[in-house]
Amino acid sequence: MSPIYFVEQGIRLHLLTSGLALARYAAAVAERFEAVVVSLDGHTPGLYKEIRGVDALAPVEAGVRTLRALAPHVSVVARSTLHRYNFRHLPDLITHSQQVGFDRISFLTADVTSDSFGRAGILPVVREESPRLTLTLEETNEFEAVIEETLRAHAPAFANGTAVPGPDRLRGFVQYYRAHLGKGAFPAVNCNAPWTSVVIEAGGDVRPCFFHPPVGNLRKRPLGDLLKVAMPAFRRGLDVSTNGTCQRCVCTLRVGLRSRI
Repeated sequence: MSPIYFVEQGIRLHLLTSGLALARYAAAVAERFEAVVVSLDGHTPGLYKEIRGVDALAPVEAGVRTLRALAPHVSVVARSTLHRYNFRHLPDLITHSQQVGFDRISFLTADVTSDSFGRAGILPVVREESPRLTLTLEETNEFEAVIEETLRAHAPAFANGTAVPGPDRLRGFVQYYRAHLGKGAFPAVNCNAPWTSVVIEAGGDVRPCFFHPPVGNLRKRPLGDLLKVAMPAFRRGLDVSTNGTCQRCVCTLRVGLRSRI
């Protein structure tokens, strides 16, 4: 189904993309989406290629600039996952996002435990890769210093929201990686995504959010039944403060009013 259908229904669409083909499809993106989130894990061609596996920083930057010129009203956001390969470049990523022309940059920690985003079939491989992304104890101490220096050097960006999350959550990134080493608890969770979102995957699996396991498959059970029966049943048994998936979540969300179901 074309995104135009949803636009015609008054639904606001956001696009999450690697940005590799953004320049080519900038006009179509501008017509359909009100916000675009582009992955930006490296600020130099070498670092970008090391992390993403392709030498494509220049095409990504060209795509952002093309979209900016075509549709200045569209929000364009950089999304950067901080891990062992790039945590030292946190301040550089903020500077680079500003130079390219992003409206803001947001940061996450690396998801090293869930089977989300189509990784269920390759989970052993994901677990094998995890130690390469998580930080050592020495690196977490270095990361802590990098964050404090970044908060000082880029204070205006954090104050006006062009760099997110804010100081408290950013400092929690260190706690997250230390927790993976068994050095303390994971950061506290304040999230209602399983009550406010529904994720439908290409294979038909229906999830409460990107990270929790499916409650069913719409090819085997009607979507209405999944939403009216299976989803509420899952929610009733979920406590985000103690659930292992929630505790390790890298992308918590709190929006609107929590459903009473």
